[in-house]
Amino acid sequence: MMKSMLKICIKDVETIKYTRDMISKILKEGMGMDDYLYEMAISEALNNAVLHGYENKGKRSISINLSKLSDRRVSVRIKHYGKGFPGNKKLQRAEEKSNNIPPEELFLESGRGLKIMMEGADYVCYNRAGNEVILVKRKET
Repeated sequence: MMKSMLKICIKDVETIKYTRDMISKILKEGMGMDDYLYEMAISEALNNAVLHGYENKGKRSISINLSKLSDRRVSVRIKHYGKGFPGNKKLQRAEEKSNNIPPEELFLESGRGLKIMMEGADYVCYNRAGNEVILVKRKET
């Protein structure tokens, strides 16, 4: 029972905050999900899409698809058209490294995004090109 709740294509950075607010509202009002960590994971994925998707001077847009997978599960797909990266390998490394983060790395400006996404979503996966991420969350009962 997959049902698309939101499909949007962002072409300018100024609409990111509005998009975050819209996703939050749909999750809360449409799904009954009030999960700040999941919203942070989505926000981090959006930030990464802006950072990497807007470095490409060609197609400068980000597509977002929020879908209700069942009464208790939702997914968000975020795709940019910039250069991808080996996301799944980085996720695996982040998982292995998560318990052994040196204190000096805790406050670095970059490098925490994948960990935030892993903590906020039940499932995180990148496509082969590394320019699309899916974040799945199961609603708490």
